[in-house]
Amino acid sequence: MRVVETLIAVAILAAGFTGLALYLPMQPIQSHPLDSPTQSYDVISALYTQGTLSCSPASKAGVQEALYVLLPPSAHYTLTVYTLSNGVPSVIYTVSNQGVGKSGFITSVTVALSPSTRTLSPTGEYHESPPCFAVFDLGDG
Repeated sequence: MRVVETLIAVAILAAGFTGLALYLPMQPIQSHPLDSPTQSYDVISALYTQGTLSCSPASKAGVQEALYVLLPPSAHYTLTVYTLSNGVPSVIYTVSNQGVGKSGFITSVTVALSPSTRTLSPTGEYHESPPCFAVFDLGDG
């Protein structure tokens, strides 16, 4: 009786190893290069429509988390948000993963986040907020 149980156990183990060997092919994993222009516009569009990308420095953490989710690990990126005051751009915040490795950037996208606005306060004074824009550089590692 023990011989039959041993043969059944060996058959089950052999079938398991055979099934596993057929399920896991021994071919190397193919990695596809980034379609940078399309992917850049898709990422910026997703960030903008979700409301994640804004001129506020408080949105930096949300932007960084969203870029981590939206882009593959092989992508290298830098996103910088600027404000334009008196014709001179100044950086509001930068999100980048350039510390991971070196990359030659393939695509750069610039998008206007908010136009220059002029509002009238209750005291009758005009308040002008400067325009804000973002530059997104995307490359393949």
